Amino acid sequence: EEAVLKQWAAAHAAGSRVDFVPGGLDMREHYAAARIFALSSVREGQPNVILEAMACGLPVVATGVGGIPRLVEQEVSGLLSPAADAESMARHCCRLLDDSALCDGMGLAGRRRVEQDFSFTAMVSAHEKIFSSLNSAT
Repeated sequence: EEAVLKQWAAAHAAGSRVDFVPGGLDMREHYAAARIFALSSVREGQPNVILEAMACGLPVVATGVGGIPRLVEQEVSGLLSPAADAESMARHCCRLLDDSALCDGMGLAGRRRVEQDFSFTAMVSAHEKIFSSLNSAT
């Protein structure tokens, strides 16, 4: 699909503002350069890439499929669209890009959510609770 997308970008004015970035193991530099994070999946489990973006303070625009709504709280840490609804995704992206305060607030809320529920400390604590409950049940 890369060739098709590059061809579209070359043929449309909006394409001049699209960067094609190869994947890599350490994406922090890309997150730091971004203003929002968008993921237009049709199907998903619980994508780590959303947690990574939220940990970097980015508000999320994503489709409300699979485990994504358990990660992104609508109107708090991001905006969710139906799958395959490009217009809704575009509206959400533009809304965040046009409102710095909203963008910053959702980014901060997402960062807090990751720290609270998905940090190493939070995960260890959650596992300890599970093990304790299993131990007391015997």
